[in-house]
Amino acid sequence: MADITKINGVAITSFAKLDGLAVANIAKVDGIDFVTTPELELIDNDFAMEFNGTDEYISLGDNFNSVFTGTDWSLSTWIYVSANDSYDCFFSKGTPVQFYVHDDKVKIWLGHPGGSYLGNMQPLESATALSLDTWYHVAFTRTGNDNVLYINGSSDATCTSSGSVTTSTIKARIGAYNPSPLYPFEGDIDEVAIWSRKLDATEVETIYDSTNDNPG
Repeated sequence: MADITKINGVAITSFAKLDGLAVANIAKVDGIDFVTTPELELIDNDFAMEFNGTDEYISLGDNFNSVFTGTDWSLSTWIYVSANDSYDCFFSKGTPVQFYVHDDKVKIWLGHPGGSYLGNMQPLESATALSLDTWYHVAFTRTGNDNVLYINGSSDATCTSSGSVTTSTIKARIGAYNPSPLYPFEGDIDEVAIWSRKLDATEVETIYDSTNDNPG
């Protein structure tokens, strides 16, 4: 299918800041202006992006390579899983960066287009089991080879990886794995944000505490 330009009738330009949170060091995504500061910004909204688990996703274009191949970066989002029958991808940038819910756990793979994943990222798996029809805040931070997965503002899983994330020409997507797309997400995704630096634990907790009334 074509890249989605509307979610529930709302133009994709309404997500130009990915629900208002700053996207680090990306000036444009598919021609849409983005905030270019890596500072922590918090917003208040009452809507989320809904995905049908079949053919809906948001394409962010071939961007973010400079972020994901960097030494430090972070990703934060809220997810609401309506069904989890397989690998349900809520964010991806081709093979190098993949975020899923599978068997009720958040699972993250980092690697390179050749299909080899970083050591200890095969995958990084949450200790927390997610319940259906429940909002969860998910954050991931990476500095060097140190990786931390947070669930609802608290550190949930960690690992020290080996190897480097490499670039990919595959488009970044919210709600599915690209190419094809594969592994579509069924449920809601909100407050997606990416930084080209490591968020510390206090910042992750601040995001969770400040936005836990926002999703949906």
